[in-house]
Amino acid sequence: QAGLNLGILSNLHLGDHFDLRFIPALCFSQRDLEYAYHDTLTGSNSLVLKSVESTYLEFPIDLKFKSKRIDNYRIYVLAGARFATDMISQAKVKEKDPDIIKLYRKDYGYEVGMGADFYLPFFKFSPEIKMFNGFPNLLAKENTVYSGALDALRSKIFFISFFFE
Repeated sequence: QAGLNLGILSNLHLGDHFDLRFIPALCFSQRDLEYAYHDTLTGSNSLVLKSVESTYLEFPIDLKFKSKRIDNYRIYVLAGARFATDMISQAKVKEKDPDIIKLYRKDYGYEVGMGADFYLPFFKFSPEIKMFNGFPNLLAKENTVYSGALDALRSKIFFISFFFE
């Protein structure tokens, strides 16, 4: 599902074509898991939608490779690593509700993306698209009908960002 990510950009200029960026952020997200059930006695099918909400504190570090500036724009590609911790993780909560799907707090992985810098009279505007792939299995495995049906749950997030510098 679509979410909201608010962060502060820190940029270290390494040369004409390279920057090192650190963007600590607060990310509000939601995963929707859809389960399809078939009742063998009645022959009926049903769908159950389970929502898992998360609030992440994220710490990405990216290396940005910029093209040569042409007039008032330039394009760039970036790659880096991201560490995130879920502030509302329920992995260690002993809930009596069997319907809850619990996730572990820590997530980390790599991210790649591309964007463009547009130099305007008073600020620089940079739209960007980025993909994050998480390495660890976030699913806290329990013997419930919802978490037992899953082998793993990993992050695969697509970002569309707008930077104003």
